[in-house]
Amino acid sequence: MRPFLLLSFGSLLSGGCRTEVVDVSDGFCAQQDMMIQTPDNTKCAAAKGLTGDNLLCVDFTSSQVLSDLTNTGWNFDKFDKGCWTVSSGKLQINTANFATYMGTCGFVMSALSASDYGKYNNFTLSVVHRVDISDAASQKLQVMLGIDDPSMRLVTQWTGKQSRQQSTMGMSKNDLPNGGTGVFQPLFKLNASLTAGGTAQGWQIESIAVNASP
Repeated sequence: MRPFLLLSFGSLLSGGCRTEVVDVSDGFCAQQDMMIQTPDNTKCAAAKGLTGDNLLCVDFTSSQVLSDLTNTGWNFDKFDKGCWTVSSGKLQINTANFATYMGTCGFVMSALSASDYGKYNNFTLSVVHRVDISDAASQKLQVMLGIDDPSMRLVTQWTGKQSRQQSTMGMSKNDLPNGGTGVFQPLFKLNASLTAGGTAQGWQIESIAVNASP
């Protein structure tokens, strides 16, 4: 299945980046600031419930998706090479046993076009994922904009074990941590300088979407 672009309508957040955890009737946790709308089966999982115009919508259904995204400017070899794979509909670390994995694995999405960046004033990045790493081993997952600079470009981060959830990050253009570059280009990073041990499963990403509004 190839990644696709869709349109939906509504309004997004104004102001800075905020997150809020709310319960959803299907049993998973949605970290978001907007109302849950009637599910639209034409959208990827990460775009469901969002408002605004959909600019990017990707479900990681097969390894072909990685090739397709690479051809559109995504970089899955940002840190360790060949460390991502798609298995059981999830983008995850390419290892037989994450509990013994050590390394830095990340990817950079393609940047929004200059026309889209100029058109919109509010952006929402949405991710459907599971987190199962070790906070005791100082493992962490980070989302930044543009470059690997947690002190200046960090959007959010996770650690420990968290059940399947939709995490949404809403940002106004004036508050984007992009160093004033005029670019919206999320970077995802897993830092595992020590092994997690136990039964840790790592970072499993099902879907990613970007929505925007004036």
